[in-house]
Amino acid sequence: DLSKLRRSGTSEATPIVAGIAAMVISYAESTGGQTMRSAVCNTAVMREILRKMASMPGHHDEHMGYGNLDPWRLFKYGPDHFRQVVEEVVGPLPVVQSTGRDAEIQTDELS
Repeated sequence: DLSKLRRSGTSEATPIVAGIAAMVISYAESTGGQTMRSAVCNTAVMREILRKMASMPGHHDEHMGYGNLDPWRLFKYGPDHFRQVVEEVVGPLPVVQSTGRDAEIQTDELS
Protein backbone atom coordinates (compact mmCIF):
# COMPACT_ATOMS: atom_id res chain seq x y z
CA ASP A 1 0.00 0.00 0.00
CA LEU A 2 1.73 3.16 -1.24
CA SER A 3 -0.36 5.44 0.99
CA LYS A 4 1.66 4.25 4.00
CA LEU A 5 5.01 4.87 2.31
CA ARG A 6 6.69 7.83 3.94
CA ARG A 7 9.31 9.78 2.06
CA SER A 8 11.38 12.70 3.18
CA GLY A 9 14.72 14.38 2.73
CA THR A 10 16.91 13.75 -0.27
CA SER A 11 14.75 10.93 -1.62
CA GLU A 12 11.79 13.26 -1.90
CA ALA A 13 13.70 16.39 -2.95
CA THR A 14 15.92 14.97 -5.70
CA PRO A 15 13.29 14.52 -8.45
CA ILE A 16 11.76 17.91 -7.63
CA VAL A 17 15.13 19.69 -7.79
CA ALA A 18 15.97 17.83 -11.03
CA GLY A 19 12.71 19.06 -12.56
CA ILE A 20 13.37 22.65 -11.47
CA ALA A 21 16.91 22.43 -12.88
CA ALA A 22 15.46 21.23 -16.20
CA MET A 23 13.09 24.22 -16.20
CA VAL A 24 16.04 26.58 -15.59
CA ILE A 25 18.03 25.01 -18.45
CA SER A 26 15.09 25.18 -20.86
CA TYR A 27 14.25 28.77 -19.95
CA ALA A 28 17.92 29.76 -20.21
CA GLU A 29 18.09 28.45 -23.75
CA SER A 30 14.86 30.15 -24.83
CA THR A 31 15.92 33.41 -23.14
CA GLY A 32 19.63 33.61 -23.89
CA GLY A 33 20.40 30.96 -26.44
CA GLN A 34 23.06 28.28 -26.25
CA THR A 35 25.49 30.57 -24.39
CA MET A 36 23.14 31.05 -21.44
CA ARG A 37 22.13 27.39 -21.51
CA SER A 38 25.77 26.34 -21.31
CA ALA A 39 26.37 28.76 -18.45
CA VAL A 40 23.52 27.44 -16.29
CA CYS A 41 24.49 23.81 -16.98
CA ASN A 42 27.65 24.35 -14.94
CA THR A 43 27.12 22.64 -11.57
CA ALA A 44 28.42 25.56 -9.48
CA VAL A 45 26.29 28.04 -11.44
CA MET A 46 23.15 25.90 -11.13
CA ARG A 47 23.75 25.54 -7.39
CA GLU A 48 23.86 29.33 -7.00
CA ILE A 49 20.75 29.82 -9.14
CA LEU A 50 18.86 27.22 -7.10
CA ARG A 51 20.07 28.87 -3.90
CA LYS A 52 18.53 32.17 -5.09
CA MET A 53 15.18 30.35 -5.29
CA ALA A 54 15.44 28.98 -1.75
CA SER A 55 13.28 30.14 1.12
CA MET A 56 16.41 30.50 3.30
CA PRO A 57 19.16 31.34 0.76
CA GLY A 58 21.69 32.64 3.30
CA HIS A 59 21.10 29.92 5.87
CA HIS A 60 22.07 26.27 5.58
CA ASP A 61 21.58 23.46 8.04
CA GLU A 62 21.78 19.69 7.74
CA HIS A 63 18.04 19.15 8.20
CA MET A 64 16.57 21.84 5.93
CA GLY A 65 19.40 22.59 3.52
CA TYR A 66 18.56 26.04 2.17
CA GLY A 67 14.84 25.59 2.71
CA ASN A 68 12.15 25.08 0.10
CA LEU A 69 12.74 25.96 -3.53
CA ASP A 70 10.33 28.39 -5.11
CA PRO A 71 10.96 28.60 -8.89
CA TRP A 72 8.44 31.41 -9.13
CA ARG A 73 11.05 33.66 -7.42
CA LEU A 74 13.19 33.26 -10.53
CA PHE A 75 10.60 33.21 -13.31
CA LYS A 76 7.82 35.57 -12.18
CA TYR A 77 9.40 38.80 -13.44
CA GLY A 78 10.16 37.49 -16.92
CA PRO A 79 13.23 37.08 -19.10
CA ASP A 80 15.02 40.28 -18.03
CA HIS A 81 14.93 39.30 -14.36
CA PHE A 82 16.03 35.76 -15.20
CA ARG A 83 18.98 37.15 -17.20
CA GLN A 84 19.88 39.46 -14.31
CA VAL A 85 19.94 36.56 -11.84
CA VAL A 86 22.08 34.42 -14.16
CA GLU A 87 24.47 37.30 -14.83
CA GLU A 88 24.83 37.92 -11.06
CA VAL A 89 26.34 34.43 -10.95
CA VAL A 90 28.31 34.21 -14.24
CA GLY A 91 28.89 37.81 -15.30
CA PRO A 92 27.64 39.54 -18.47
CA LEU A 93 26.34 37.36 -21.29
CA PRO A 94 25.80 38.33 -24.93
CA VAL A 95 22.27 39.47 -25.71
CA VAL A 96 20.36 37.22 -28.08
CA GLN A 97 17.99 39.11 -30.35
CA SER A 98 14.58 37.50 -30.55
CA THR A 99 11.66 38.31 -32.74
CA GLY A 100 8.47 39.69 -31.23
CA ARG A 101 6.85 36.30 -31.72
CA ASP A 102 9.63 34.52 -29.77
CA ALA A 103 9.37 37.00 -26.91
CA GLU A 104 5.62 36.48 -26.83
CA ILE A 105 6.05 32.71 -26.68
CA GLN A 106 8.60 33.00 -23.85
CA THR A 107 6.20 35.09 -21.78
CA ASP A 108 3.20 32.89 -22.50
CA GLU A 109 5.08 29.72 -21.49
CA LEU A 110 5.23 30.95 -17.89
CA SER A 111 1.63 32.10 -17.64
